[in-house]
Amino acid sequence: RSMNDVIVNIDVFRYLAKQYTDLTEMLETLKKPVKLKIMPLGPHKGRPIKEVPMEFLRWAANKNFDQDLLFTIRSELKRRQQTNDFSSSTNPFQALE
Repeated sequence: RSMNDVIVNIDVFRYLAKQYTDLTEMLETLKKPVKLKIMPLGPHKGRPIKEVPMEFLRWAANKNFDQDLLFTIRSELKRRQQTNDFSSSTNPFQALE
């Protein structure tokens, strides 16, 4: 299993090396958090982030999760507050539509 991880990391580095001629620029890009599309854990695991209930996002926003997940959760909360898009996260009958 660890050899597979090594191989994947080498392939990722090779891909990035083609995209960036400057190592500093590559490292700066890699420092930036990645916005996830699917909730990776908890009772909503496997659901699109935009469908995760507000209560769960609020709870999760202050937990000790990795940088990418926290960035995703906080970005989604901000997006919903700015657009007043609460329907998808609070409609218990959404799956029936």
